[in-house]
Amino acid sequence: MNLINYYWYFKNAVSTQFCDDVIKFCKEKKEETALVDLGTYTKDKEGAMKKQIRDSNISWVEERWVYEAIFPFVLTANTNAGWNFNITWTEPFQFTKYKPGQFYNWHCDSDISPTKEGPGKGLIRKLSASLLLNSSSEFKGGAFEFDFKNKAYPKTNISVAKELSDKGDLIVFPSFVWHRVQPVTEGTRYSLVMWNQGKPYV
Repeated sequence: MNLINYYWYFKNAVSTQFCDDVIKFCKEKKEETALVDLGTYTKDKEGAMKKQIRDSNISWVEERWVYEAIFPFVLTANTNAGWNFNITWTEPFQFTKYKPGQFYNWHCDSDISPTKEGPGKGLIRKLSASLLLNSSSEFKGGAFEFDFKNKAYPKTNISVAKELSDKGDLIVFPSFVWHRVQPVTEGTRYSLVMWNQGKPYV
């Protein structure tokens, strides 16, 4: 699929108070270690298991007040960026905490195979959104990067999403676009991620 816009962003999409409320609310939830498919771990030189793809802590958010604050921006981005994807369902939000040394390596959020069960049965992820909940001045590292490679241009084409820097900044992008979060070196990076699904592309 040829894209004119690989992502769409909103500076200060939500208030700093909203971000603080989300962080406080999510810190009271049960925290999990983020998981991905097989291949997450490899052995280092000493034989110890080492995370290769992802290392972060998460919790899940399904509250309506969070959804209502963010989803309108997804719809606006879908129109303004010219994607016009059919979106019919939004997954629970993921609150993600990256402490020093934690990261999420190159990945894309979508799968060519539709979801087999649950509310999203028969659907695929089409639009992803990431909201930065604290300012980049509060941590070091943790840059959000895209790789705009595709079948026509398979070579690496990395771009830093510099627009995602202040508390309340929001970025929306097609779920098949490759991206990563660089390792945090100091402080803690907090974000809220959402995935929006629709019927598979024809």
